[in-house]
Amino acid sequence: MRSPQSQLLQNSTYNQLLRQQERKDKYLDLAAKFLELIGTQIKRDGENLTIQSIEGSLSPYAPFPVLVKVDTPTDSDVIRLVEISETLTLNNPQRLGILLYEVSPDTTARIEMAKVRLRDHFVLIPIPLTQVEQALPSQGECRGLLQGYVDRYLQRVDFFDDRNAISDTLSFFGRTELLQRLGEELLRYQGIGLFGLRKSGKTSILLQLGLMLREHPIIRIDLQRYGSYRYGAALFNDILRSLYKLDTQGKHLNYEPFSQNQPAAELTAEFIQRVIDFSNAICKNGEYKLPILCFLDEVERIIPTPEDTREKAEEFNACFAALRVLSQEQRQLSLLVADVHPDCNRINQWAQQGVATNPVFNFFKEVFVSPFSEEETQEMLINIGKLMSLEFDEATPRQIHQQSGGHPFVSRQLTRFLTQKLKEKNTNPAQSGNVLIKWAMVEPYLEKTLTQKGELKNYIERSIWEDLEKRDFEVAIALLQILACNENFSERMTQQALLYKLRAKFTDNQCLDACIWLTSVGLLERKEVEQEDFYQIRIPLLSRWIQMQLTDEEIEQCKIHFQIARLINSD
Repeated sequence: MRSPQSQLLQNSTYNQLLRQQERKDKYLDLAAKFLELIGTQIKRDGENLTIQSIEGSLSPYAPFPVLVKVDTPTDSDVIRLVEISETLTLNNPQRLGILLYEVSPDTTARIEMAKVRLRDHFVLIPIPLTQVEQALPSQGECRGLLQGYVDRYLQRVDFFDDRNAISDTLSFFGRTELLQRLGEELLRYQGIGLFGLRKSGKTSILLQLGLMLREHPIIRIDLQRYGSYRYGAALFNDILRSLYKLDTQGKHLNYEPFSQNQPAAELTAEFIQRVIDFSNAICKNGEYKLPILCFLDEVERIIPTPEDTREKAEEFNACFAALRVLSQEQRQLSLLVADVHPDCNRINQWAQQGVATNPVFNFFKEVFVSPFSEEETQEMLINIGKLMSLEFDEATPRQIHQQSGGHPFVSRQLTRFLTQKLKEKNTNPAQSGNVLIKWAMVEPYLEKTLTQKGELKNYIERSIWEDLEKRDFEVAIALLQILACNENFSERMTQQALLYKLRAKFTDNQCLDACIWLTSVGLLERKEVEQEDFYQIRIPLLSRWIQMQLTDEEIEQCKIHFQIARLINSD
């Protein structure tokens, strides 16, 4: 006779298996619906899905298998897809499989994906189930999702050349702790301001947050297109439209959009009530949980400047006052804004006469997107390399991390540039048959990264320097120029010396504020030694680029100032 404890254990195991099977069935149904919407004929045999025919660029590969995994895919899953494909395409040299996964594939799966691509000419297209779930039931969004991944994996793109926000979880690295922290703060209704350089990964973080918190209604809006002085109605309409798309019960099909000509201040009360009504409708049946998560990207596009009209400042106040009410008073919505600079959180009084103060002044908890650690850079480069049949010696990821300052976009683009230069000339493959990248072989190409036109040069010129110039951030520019002309880059400059050099043009507070921002976004590195702050430029490539822009006379002048600074340091 079984003991009560063993019976309880058996029941718990049975319930766990039952829940796991229910999850499998749910995602199999979702996958089948997704495949039907993209124009396929599918065969479903238990947990096995086969695409018999499909329109477009994948048609030559049919029939081919689709594997749905609710736990972590491993190398055995990749092998299984290949084996199933072999039984389906006996006479077809073009073979392909789709992997729909809930948890990102582990390292063994990534290695096997690269192996079968190279060895067996087998194309594996991995797609996160969370994105499939978000695309349903829209046929257009489902087709767009598939096409994006087909373009990415079928064309064998360079995975280091990700220039846009990363939605592919297989190519997203680092930020695990940051994502967890942001998620916890948002679920507590804490307003978040996510700040950092362009291409630092802010939009990618928003995409991954949306996948991680998919049990909540997600609104993500890019504010770049809101250029007019009266944008509030359009913004309110887009927020409501995003909620409307989540209303699968269709209870608000006939809502009327706000007139674009009305000032936002006249619409706030009705907007707040509509959000509350939508919230009740989509959360009542348990399909979603509160809070609604509202992500507003590129918020600088709507921040009032001194040159803007009074109406534009009033639109900003009305929109953010409404969102703050929904967050703090009504407890319906959590707000996250993303930008390069934290202006929206730090400007209290607008320049326009008679306009009320900023309703979100000091409202957001400021979070800066910092560069990767050396371990995170190494993990990213090695794992992306595996997808492309590349291997690195020990020195290469370490040197790339140092040259990029840990900025993931710079690391990827630098790796792309160096590997492209070397790939065709490499005659020393690794034991695995992959191309082996050695630092001694790629280092000679390092200087060419800034003399040849490309993404790296463009990034420094447009995304970093041009941003400082447009903003008239003269103190930051001066700081970087002084530090860039340091003859010995490994030698840091004290805060005291920097203040001494810049005091003729800027106040100490201006210099300190610039140092804080430049450090927060990862352009400067600060080190404290015996209660003294020392600074240097974090990205050697940026330092070299700055030197290239200066005349010989300007460089010599900076060197003189640095020598004076060294004397001050010694004192």
